[in-house]
Amino acid sequence: MGINTNKINFGVVILAAGFSRRMNYPKPFLPANETKCYLEEIISKFVKKGVSEIVIVMNSSNYQTYKRLGFKFIETQAATIIINSSPENGRFSSIQAGVSALETDTPFFIQNVDNPYFLSQVIADLLHYSQAESFVVPTFNSKGGHPILLHNSLKDKIINTAYSSNFKVFLTGFLRINVPVSDAAILYNINTKEAHDEYYNCNN
Repeated sequence: MGINTNKINFGVVILAAGFSRRMNYPKPFLPANETKCYLEEIISKFVKKGVSEIVIVMNSSNYQTYKRLGFKFIETQAATIIINSSPENGRFSSIQAGVSALETDTPFFIQNVDNPYFLSQVIADLLHYSQAESFVVPTFNSKGGHPILLHNSLKDKIINTAYSSNFKVFLTGFLRINVPVSDAAILYNINTKEAHDEYYNCNN
């Protein structure tokens, strides 16, 4: 049964704690377009769809870069930035840190910082399918992408799970709801300068 996305509150955890070794530059601050970096572009899409809470997980190096560059857009959106002090423990540790920082008990998205080009409409599309003990995945040509939406009933389970390096394994214990979308950008995974240049040129 669908839900009214005009009334539901939701949050997002943006994962920006990777070391960007193949890119050789912090991915959160790469230009997505002429006015916004990756992180700003992602935030703007969630703000457009009425997000009620934004948590950004960075490593200490990325946080220092953020402070040095001074991204005013991020600050004006009242996003909470937290530091994963052990990013070498992998993606799940960043997810746990970000989810632990969510203050409200609402459905929440997990979004990778290296995927800034998805359409904001995907956010609204996924919210229609949120239900207890489930996660919602956008698909394009039967392939899953991001952002993914987790029901708030999974919040404490994530926080209380022993460390795991594989978030996909954790999710196998819950109902997966696939939602086909017409946006190939949900599949983008920008890890190299060549990929960045390709997607930047295609989207600008």
